Amino acid sequence: MQTPQVQNPRPVEVPVNSSNDGNLVNPIPQPVVEPKVPRVQERVPILVERNQDPDQIIRQAQQINLEGKNNIANVVETLFTQNGFNLGLHRSNFVSPLSEYVTMEELPRGWKIPKFTKFVGETNESTVEHISRYLIEAGDIANNENLRMKYFPSSLTKNAFTLYTTLPPGSIFTWSQLEKAFHEQFYMGQSKISLKELATV
Repeated sequence: MQTPQVQNPRPVEVPVNSSNDGNLVNPIPQPVVEPKVPRVQERVPILVERNQDPDQIIRQAQQINLEGKNNIANVVETLFTQNGFNLGLHRSNFVSPLSEYVTMEELPRGWKIPKFTKFVGETNESTVEHISRYLIEAGDIANNENLRMKYFPSSLTKNAFTLYTTLPPGSIFTWSQLEKAFHEQFYMGQSKISLKELATV
């Protein structure tokens, strides 16, 4: 490869300051202007576990980008959430763990929200009994999965409700998921055995 040669080079004139007595002073420094290069936004890798649906993960990532939530804090929180770390206590605003289409479900005209027996999350409470009681008290609401999910948090209070609020946002899509999460947090099983039961062993 040949280097192009410049023909008839011209001397570059550098402006010079002169003092009143005619002596030359150092040339005026010229600012270096660098061309502006447009920044290209880096793509953040999305980790997909074997048991996750890749299409669903992609849709969630696209939705986050569309909502303008691609700042670094949300990207980090999303990555942690996708990988099983719960950052719920660090969020400034509550975001429901129920999917958006569940929270948007409306009660049919004329229906009223029943008063639910509250589950606190103490060791003497049965999660199985609470779910059964909730479904009975919910009445017709229990026949619609989205409404059943939407109003279940109304049956929680104190520790139980606090733990519900720390579930990852938008992570619950079905009643089975919600019920499983509830049992995993609070199920104690049968821990007391009477002397009569021990004698039969």
